[in-house]
Amino acid sequence: MARLAVDESRSEPVGLRGVRTLLSDGYMLMLLSVIVLSVGFEIGLMTAVPKYLSERCGLSLDRAAMGCSLYYMARTAGTFGGAVVLSRISSRRFMVVSMAVALVALGLFMTVGNATTLFAALFVLGLCCANVFAIAFSAALRSAPERSNEVSALMIMGVAGGALLPPLMGVVADLSGQWASLFIPMAALLYMLVASVKLKTN
Repeated sequence: MARLAVDESRSEPVGLRGVRTLLSDGYMLMLLSVIVLSVGFEIGLMTAVPKYLSERCGLSLDRAAMGCSLYYMARTAGTFGGAVVLSRISSRRFMVVSMAVALVALGLFMTVGNATTLFAALFVLGLCCANVFAIAFSAALRSAPERSNEVSALMIMGVAGGALLPPLMGVVADLSGQWASLFIPMAALLYMLVASVKLKTN
């Protein structure tokens, strides 16, 4: 991934009006929504995984919670691996492939009943989703490098996604079960796949 050198001395102070102006840019709004959904996807999925694995495979909650640890192990490995891969291919191509594979992995997670396969699917999901935040953040900075402070402030606001999707998943889970609630992170992945096709090449 190309590194962006930001000259702090030339950056403009962050202002609410400037952030609102950025939100009027459709491309910037799309990148913000990717960050919101990527954070919400991760928190929501990790909230649902232990109970889902327990119900699906009859695992104890302690063992089912290992799925979260496996996901974060894969996410850590994916962050380092992604840095290497992104130095050789475009971020758009990388994200398109990652989101497509993530959708397949989540589909397997929702349809297969074998514990080993489910844990493997979680590992693949961790690998595929490890670099979404960094790619979207970097794309936003490249889009408006002269407004780096405002762009950074806006993109960091996207972590609020962690408080948006989990409650919605909880409502669906209460009404229809844990399996049905996984359609929400599935929809988030689908949106991120569509958005990745629209990324400007670096």
